[in-house]
Amino acid sequence: MQLKRYILNIYFLYLIIYFTLLFINYRKTEQEYSFFSFLNLINTTLYFLTLSAVKSNIKYLDFLKTVLVFNILVLFILLISYYLHHGNFFEPVVADTMSYDRLARCTQGMSFKETLQYILQFYQIDDLGFCFFIRFLYSIIPSTLFVKIFNFIFNLFSAIFLFYISSFFLKKDNAILGTLIICMSLIYVFYQSSGLKETLMVFIINGTYYFYYKYITNKKISNILFIALMGFLLVFFRPVLFAFIIASIIINEVLFSKIKNYKKILIIIPLFLICIIVYMQFTELFTKFTDLAQNGAEDLALTDVKQSSSIKFIFYSTIVCGIFGPLPTFISNTNINSTLYAGSLFLKSFLSIYFVFGFFWAIRNKNYFIMPILIYTLFETIGLISVLDTFETRKALPHIPFVILIGVYGYEHFKEIAIKFPVSKIAVKFLHVVVAFLTFFWTLLRV
Repeated sequence: MQLKRYILNIYFLYLIIYFTLLFINYRKTEQEYSFFSFLNLINTTLYFLTLSAVKSNIKYLDFLKTVLVFNILVLFILLISYYLHHGNFFEPVVADTMSYDRLARCTQGMSFKETLQYILQFYQIDDLGFCFFIRFLYSIIPSTLFVKIFNFIFNLFSAIFLFYISSFFLKKDNAILGTLIICMSLIYVFYQSSGLKETLMVFIINGTYYFYYKYITNKKISNILFIALMGFLLVFFRPVLFAFIIASIIINEVLFSKIKNYKKILIIIPLFLICIIVYMQFTELFTKFTDLAQNGAEDLALTDVKQSSSIKFIFYSTIVCGIFGPLPTFISNTNINSTLYAGSLFLKSFLSIYFVFGFFWAIRNKNYFIMPILIYTLFETIGLISVLDTFETRKALPHIPFVILIGVYGYEHFKEIAIKFPVSKIAVKFLHVVVAFLTFFWTLLRV
């Protein structure tokens, strides 16, 4: 199982780097970070050992059990660690989580209209969905632990959705391994342990594509209704992502399906309307980018990268990070959250190399089954680049699963790619060096 060996080698490399940096910087780190460094070491080792134990011919039920047990174990370790460290079940950096918690408690007993008015005083429409969801959960059990239980359930269903989607374009063993890499990823387990909206939002996105792929196989109207329902919900989490999903589905049907030309014309009309919506959504964001460019690098603190005198450097860095990032933060006294899943980001950065090859191979072969998630990933990446927001893991979270699956697809077909394009053998080695340099350079900036 060559893919598994590659994944384990990357993770073993991460462990070596992490041990080395931890040893060098141990005296420089604060006590709080030392505590979470030990926690990260435990979880990363568990991830490595679990993937090592996965057999190439693992059955579907055993695959689900693996996701279930690993997530329960690591989630339990994280929550107990939070409680031992600061006496509650909130993650280390809790700004938004505490805000959602306060809102859910304050709106108990309010009517729907009063709750809506209260929420809109402090939040935008893209937070309405989670605000009402957490308020509903708190009306049953007013505890952040209850939210995390539902996060765990959503992640389990995401595993089911992603395996079903990937089975259309990957071999079964690679589909299972790719899904395991995602759903046992410390990124997603960490977000389960938080009180943030991302786990539910990713579940909705994966569910929308799940029902689209179900529609591909059986053409049932009920699947279209579920797509519409999921899309409606997504509008209240991040509206532009719904536009990206619908656009990716329509483009796939127009350009890569076998439907007749006159039907394609009918499909182009709603696509045009969606493009207008997307344009309207991004007009304000592009204005923000223009203002940033005019005002200089001192206004770019939101990119979470050290200030630079060159706006061009930051913009090009954003493009590179959009493809290979978000880059992992190994050592940090200020951004402890991101260090807890650095290993998963390290792995994602290297799989992004094969995402590049998978991207071109899928387009060259007009792969109908992989194109929807590829187009969606492309849209979201371009969107994040345009607003200089590719450095933040939270913003990239919705498309990271698809980057990994397409990366697995690229790895699976790399021998065919290398035969057709011999230069790709040199390119893949060069890109490994580039990604290694990027992670090293990013680490130097953060230490």
